Order: sequence, then structure tokens, then C-alpha cells
Amino acid sequence: MTRKNPLYSTFSTLRYVKDSIFVLFLIYFMQGVLFDSDSEMNINQLALGIFLLIFLLIINSKEVVVYEDKLQVKRKHLFGLLSRKTDFELSSIKDISYSGQFSRTNDTAQDFLRLLLPVRDLRNTLTIVTQDNETYEYAVRIYKHKLQTLIKVIHEHIPAIQQGVV
Repeated sequence: MTRKNPLYSTFSTLRYVKDSIFVLFLIYFMQGVLFDSDSEMNINQLALGIFLLIFLLIINSKEVVVYEDKLQVKRKHLFGLLSRKTDFELSSIKDISYSGQFSRTNDTAQDFLRLLLPVRDLRNTLTIVTQDNETYEYAVRIYKHKLQTLIKVIHEHIPAIQQGVV
């Protein structure tokens, strides 16, 4: 049975606020493009509005949550209205690792640089290998230190579960 309270979550309030502001800016910009009452809509405005709407729908945030007996990868689209979850039993995880450079320092630097020029969006990759030798990779915008803590928490609980302690 899964506890309601997670042992660890990679949720970042700062990241959520920044993403929400960006989405609200997109909505405001779309509203200005599509519903500008001063002029008739032309095909360019319509194409830009459709592009922004599609972009708004595909933006997602990922969060990884560890419970006593499972790992849950959550994908939230459109403020969580269109969300999906993937669950992994901790006892079925053979190995878990991450790779990448995305950290709080890089994120802050990117935000300032993004004001002046296009900057490559850094992400980390979370890799989960199950006992069945299936590999799952998730490109996540989760800070490196949060992924390190996540893996530490999982490694602390996997042996306990496999021995039947938990």
C-alpha cells in the first residue's frame, strides 16, 4: 500500500512559478494576436495563434515522486489538466541514474541570457532500468541536486523492499 505522503518529491516551486508566468505570457500574447479588435484577422495572425496554441499544449513539466513502495513520474500538461503518471514499483527497479548539467546555477544564468539571445535549454536525463532489463529514459527539467537526492532516497529503500523489511 502506498503512503499518501511521499518520501521525496522533485517539485520545485521556483520552476513552477517561472513556467506559470511563461504560460500566462503566452496566453496573453495569443489573446492579443487572435482577438485584436482593431483590425481584421489575417492569415499570419491566425497561423501564429495556432502555433502558440500548439506550443502551449505541448509544454509540460515533469516531477518525480518517491513513495515507500513506488516511484512515480508525473507529466503535467496545461497546468495539470492533461496529466499522465507512470508508476514503477521500487522492487522492480534494477538501476536508476541521471546524466546532464542542469542545475539551479545554470537555470538562473539561462534566464538572464535568454533576455538577450537564444540559449540552449538544458535538461537532465533520468534513466530507469527495471528487473526485466527494460530501460526508460525521461528528459526532465529537474535540477541535478534534486536528482542526486532522489537517487539516494531510492537506493536507501530498494534493499529494504527486496528483503521484505518495508
